[in-house]
Amino acid sequence: MGTKDGNRIPIVKITTIKELERELASLAKAFAGKETEANWEAREKAILQLRALIQAKSDEWRITLAKAIHDLTDAITKAIQSLRTTLALEALKLTSDIAQYLGRHLDAYTTDQLLMCLIRLAGSAKKIMASSSLATTTTFLSSTPYRQKVMQHLHAMLNEKNSQVRHAGANYLKTVVESHSTSPSMGRPANLDLLDKCLKKGLQDATPMVKDLMRQIFAIYETHWPDRATNLAKTLDNVTQRQLSQVTTAMATSSAAASISNLPRRPASAPRTKISKTPTVSYSSTSPSLSRLSSGTSSSRDSTSSIPGRTPSTTSTTSTASSDSKPSLIPRRTTSSSVKNSAPSSSRSGQSTLPQAAPPRDRTSSFNMGVASSLHMLRSNDNAMKCRGIRNLSEKLRQYPHDPRDDSLPSSIPSKADLAPIILGYLTDQENDRLLHETLMSWDSLAGLFLRALRFEHYAAPLLWRCHSGDAEEQAIYQRGIQKLKLLLARSDPDLAERLLERLVKVNHEQHDPQKKDILCVGFLEWMDELVCDFVGLGSEPDPELLADIGGAHWSAMVSGESVAALWFDDKNNAQRCLSELFPWLDRIDDTSPMYAALMTLVGRLRLANERVFESLSPSYPRAMAKLSRRPFELDDLDSSLGTIRLEDLPSGTFEGAEEEDSMMMMMMEEEGTTGATQDMANIQLAQQDMITDLSVDCPINDKKKSARSPPGSPDDTKGLGQIKRRRRGASLPQHPEGQVQLIRDTLEAIKDRSVDALMLVQLGRLSAATKTPESPHNPHTLWTPDIYLDMVECLIQLLSSTVEFPRNEAISLTQAILTNQGDLLAICPPTSQTRLSQALLDLMENETTIEVQETLTLLSMQATDPQVIWGLLRGEKDSKKQAFLYSLVGKQTASLPKSVLRDSLNNRGGARILLQGFNHPDSAVRRSSVQALVGVQQSLGDEYMKKYVTPWLRKDQMTLLQQYVGQYQASRPNDTSR
Repeated sequence: MGTKDGNRIPIVKITTIKELERELASLAKAFAGKETEANWEAREKAILQLRALIQAKSDEWRITLAKAIHDLTDAITKAIQSLRTTLALEALKLTSDIAQYLGRHLDAYTTDQLLMCLIRLAGSAKKIMASSSLATTTTFLSSTPYRQKVMQHLHAMLNEKNSQVRHAGANYLKTVVESHSTSPSMGRPANLDLLDKCLKKGLQDATPMVKDLMRQIFAIYETHWPDRATNLAKTLDNVTQRQLSQVTTAMATSSAAASISNLPRRPASAPRTKISKTPTVSYSSTSPSLSRLSSGTSSSRDSTSSIPGRTPSTTSTTSTASSDSKPSLIPRRTTSSSVKNSAPSSSRSGQSTLPQAAPPRDRTSSFNMGVASSLHMLRSNDNAMKCRGIRNLSEKLRQYPHDPRDDSLPSSIPSKADLAPIILGYLTDQENDRLLHETLMSWDSLAGLFLRALRFEHYAAPLLWRCHSGDAEEQAIYQRGIQKLKLLLARSDPDLAERLLERLVKVNHEQHDPQKKDILCVGFLEWMDELVCDFVGLGSEPDPELLADIGGAHWSAMVSGESVAALWFDDKNNAQRCLSELFPWLDRIDDTSPMYAALMTLVGRLRLANERVFESLSPSYPRAMAKLSRRPFELDDLDSSLGTIRLEDLPSGTFEGAEEEDSMMMMMMEEEGTTGATQDMANIQLAQQDMITDLSVDCPINDKKKSARSPPGSPDDTKGLGQIKRRRRGASLPQHPEGQVQLIRDTLEAIKDRSVDALMLVQLGRLSAATKTPESPHNPHTLWTPDIYLDMVECLIQLLSSTVEFPRNEAISLTQAILTNQGDLLAICPPTSQTRLSQALLDLMENETTIEVQETLTLLSMQATDPQVIWGLLRGEKDSKKQAFLYSLVGKQTASLPKSVLRDSLNNRGGARILLQGFNHPDSAVRRSSVQALVGVQQSLGDEYMKKYVTPWLRKDQMTLLQQYVGQYQASRPNDTSR
């Protein structure tokens, strides 16, 4: 077994949960009994192996590993307390790994036992053990959820006689307050009362190091609970209060200086602000010169707004106040003279304006320390602390409304100048662990931190590049993250398309690395193409798996609305600007460039967005238009679904009056009123006849893998695409039964003529959902009469069995909708039709449609009147995957079939032989599915039937396997009395 580079931790190769469980069980044996000279090395080796398993970075293992750690808690604590230093140090490293990788999955018992064991080492006489336990405990406290017992343990440590233990307790308390101050459980009155006691005890400690740590903790405490901090300060003596004021002032000022040092300097030409020599006596924790830090008060708002880009003043206030004028936590009367500016200036002048009065101490200190605490966590070397900082900032930002056009941030949040280099450092540093990448790409971080605290131009390109750099795991994390970000931005930022265009132009002109340039340009082009698709009605629904971990109604609301970013293309000026940038690029780009395909697609779709602008600009770029006309191009399924454009699909007068196009389309879709045409109808019909030559040629529906055609918007593409686009965006279902019946008949005729397009199938699916049949399938008032339903089934069979290209996904979705909403009418179809429909669906079970076909076939099997509809498919099917799926359907179907029907299928129609053939199949998946089907038969017909008709044909090992499956089924349903 190999080891990681320069490390004692072995490299593990485990691929399944079963293998992991076996490995954990073998590790547990090493800790049996007492530690001896003969077994301590084996225990150390087991600890190294356990660390390797924990660091394997596999999400699906975390729950299993957390349970194993629970079982091994006693063994780990014994190893920590071992007299053999080598073993104890490895156990401490193991505990650090447990906290970092599994901290949020540990139960209360495991957390409490490990923490108590670590705390006991705080007073160790071995210096190496004491320092190692201090580092491990700090990591453990910052990475595990806060629990009330933690504060109780720390309070006990601060009351110990040993100063070493008290010093460690102060360090641990600081870690807890920094890491968990935003946790709801931390803010409970009982916890805060205990924290008050800890602070009061520590601030009066005889050891200077303990008191110094406690003053720092008090400053953080005051940030989150200022009222309680003020009340606590009043109970302290004057010396302690003065020391607290000095510490909080120093920490706030250093935090401000660190923030300001990252900002751009004042231009040399900017005039300086003149300040009066009059001394100012105030009790602010910061000097007025740091006006940026005083934004929480009314007096500082004007000065903050007058500093473009948050550039601080380079002047400082000269104060002759005595030491008594330092901040105090106890309210007292003060006298101050105002600060006079001889040359006040507005925000446009570039000068800074000082506040006229010092802000109250508690609010300023709160702001300063909140910013300092956030930056401290984000700049930490501990990845767990970084993750904590990201979550804390995201939680704070969640409380404020998001306006993408407003660059200002709340006073409790670090500036964008501070945050940008930190977050960009996370994105570019490939040494960070997976936990940090996942936290960074979580919904909370993206919706809170990226959207509200960072600029799009800062993170867009690094994120796109990160999707193609690093190992495969990290790329997958960032690819999912950018999909989440696209959803959030599309529904919240109306200027997203403009930002994308600016980034695209900048990268195309300024990026010198060819590989990076290609990747970024393709990424921006495809992102813009998705927005155009949303605008013209070709957009797809969000991935359900992507939304599964959204985890909160707040973010759910952000992604549930319509795309506001797509409306940017509704303005012809925006479309013109976009095409003006892309046409010259397409004119000169070589067709071997990696960007060529994405650029072609986007330009073609922009024609659908605004055909007039496209036609007005295209004559100036003949080479680009020539490329569009001759370049075969693969479109996605939804775009390909435009299919044959039929004359009857286009509204009257379409080609005669461009100004009336949209109004006429809406009138035609309502199927009421006049055509709205202002010309003679005879002329309009003649105009349409002139177009028949172009429109009668079928545009076959494309298959992703097999066919290609010119991109939308190419010169040889029919002008009817614009009409289809408008119909897709504005079409509504007929409201009257006559119109609904006509829609059904038109669609069925189009299927028979092989001229159906995806929109017609989608419309029919919507109509199916809107006219769900009542409980009585033969209700005379229902829209779906037996004649229509039978005709519908036959047309679906024809469409699904067709050898020519057709809108496959929409056809499968329509079949599923008919079975769901009008499934009770399936009984009127003869079994032969049901079998043909099942066979047509089964033939479509390919990689890209497997899930949809399986769902549809499952619906059909549950509603079929004859079990042979599914059973019969097994007779001629040779594909193992399809056979396994069909056997699983048989197993599900047996529960709903009447016993007499099931018995007839098994005895008289060859069902038993079919099941036995599956049991003897060479493919294990088929055998497993057939056994499940036999279990269903046994549960329905009982043991007697199985003994008489099935078991005589089984071998002994097969019989044992079947009995095992039957036993497992019965054990999983102990209360099932339905059989």
